[in-house]
Amino acid sequence: MSERFALPPGLSPHERTFYQQLSKRPFVYANKVEEITENVPVDMITDVINSLSRKGLLAIEVMGKENVFKAVKVEEASKTAGMDPDVKLVYQTIKNAENEGIWLKHIKTKTNLHQQVVIRCVKQLEQRQLVKAVKNVKFPTRKTYMLFELTPSVELTGGAWYTDQTLDEQFIKAIMDVCHRYIADKSYPRKAGAVYPPTYSHYPSADQIRRHIKDSGVSGIELSLQDIKSILDVLIYDGKVEKFISMGYGDDDDDDGYGSSSWVYKAVRAPQKDHSLSEGLAEIPCGTCPVFDFCSEDGPVSPNNCEYYKQWLKKEDW
Repeated sequence: MSERFALPPGLSPHERTFYQQLSKRPFVYANKVEEITENVPVDMITDVINSLSRKGLLAIEVMGKENVFKAVKVEEASKTAGMDPDVKLVYQTIKNAENEGIWLKHIKTKTNLHQQVVIRCVKQLEQRQLVKAVKNVKFPTRKTYMLFELTPSVELTGGAWYTDQTLDEQFIKAIMDVCHRYIADKSYPRKAGAVYPPTYSHYPSADQIRRHIKDSGVSGIELSLQDIKSILDVLIYDGKVEKFISMGYGDDDDDDGYGSSSWVYKAVRAPQKDHSLSEGLAEIPCGTCPVFDFCSEDGPVSPNNCEYYKQWLKKEDW
């Protein structure tokens, strides 16, 4: 007998035998039930199955195109004991959806029950506080149901960035600002224009940034590492932060599968306003030169006699 299933009281010898054998397996196909009923008379198998089903100790589900039997724990059976078969079927369908929940239309499809029957069953289950309706941020108009005691998945609620199923833009901006400020403080010396040497090892990892957010108290909820990485991705896309592999210098522990090396983050320093047009190869003549391939010190075109350079150097704004 599996330790996960306590033996229910009040069962007949045949019911006890059937339940014990069934509880040792995840499920049994209905057309192979003889595998666990060798000690139960053939003419009593149907009565045993119906009796256990009425007591809520046996669930009948559809797997693919086959019916299967599953043993139900005693504490779970107490919730469904005496339920109408349709209500029990709807309850089991919602239960199988776990914390992802299930849409009302999908309940109808899986149970093959009429829409009005499904609605009636769901209302009964809600009144008994066995199931609840939750909002789905991806499909706000759909009613999604799950067991009353479950916490909706991140896919349903939107996770930390949603409040009452609404995107909390102010909260996101506050976290982004704190992340960016922390990375910037770790990326450059305080002296204007100064930079750290290549061996600098204190660029922060995502996990260090997560701990800083937690210690700063800016967030009233616990943010996961994945939450912080999603914010960092936005900062990267905005051109405010860059991400690279730290080859074992640092003390970070945000290991993404590179052994002793990890992803770390560095703030992108904004260009000075008075030099913003002069930075980058594309801003000098060589970047757009039509005869670049012919240019060399001894070639027909060289930096010494380049007309484009002469014109560029004479620019008044340079």
